[in-house]
Amino acid sequence: MMKIEDRTSGEVRKWRKFAISLGVGAVCGGLSSFLFLSLVDGTFDQLGKSGEVAGLVALVYIVTGLALGFGLFIPNLGARFLNVEDSDELREQRAQLAFASAGTTAAGIALMIAALAAPAGPIAAPVALAGFAIAMLIFVITSVGTAKRQDEFMRAISREVAALAFYLIALTGGAWTLMAHLGLANAPAPLDWLTMMWAVLLLAAFGVCAGRGLLKPR
Repeated sequence: MMKIEDRTSGEVRKWRKFAISLGVGAVCGGLSSFLFLSLVDGTFDQLGKSGEVAGLVALVYIVTGLALGFGLFIPNLGARFLNVEDSDELREQRAQLAFASAGTTAAGIALMIAALAAPAGPIAAPVALAGFAIAMLIFVITSVGTAKRQDEFMRAISREVAALAFYLIALTGGAWTLMAHLGLANAPAPLDWLTMMWAVLLLAAFGVCAGRGLLKPR
């Protein structure tokens, strides 16, 4: 009887933590999206839909990366909203997760720079190109750092994510381009392709992790 009660209590605790994580994520994501769209409407109203969508996808990366970094900086608090067993797990994987946090944030910043770049945005083209290149360099370096610290299981996950992302980009991008070629849709803008790559990689990561059971409440 005690085992059943303990198991039930543990499940309730896990799902409560999962609900809190979703709530915090929704609030942070919603607030950042609202501020970005308000800024676009009030100041950068020339961005258009491509710029707005790119900016929103970039915010997902930035908020996710910062949340992970915040959790690493304060493990006891991070264990309350990150999907880990306890704060000790965060401490044990500090180096790997720090690289992941920095890389995710850098990827988001790169896309945000592209979204706000000239001619539609306020960032001059040469500055945007330099900023994008620096952010992507950080992303590549941190990705290599993360890969070196992964075990075989996580390396397999990474390969699955990369393969799924490739097929999804080929499918969605190819279908969109074909529709445009046939005159049935507007052709994707260059920024749309960047946004598609970032968004599809994120979807692939969530899809593979969900399929492997890595998103179950812990």
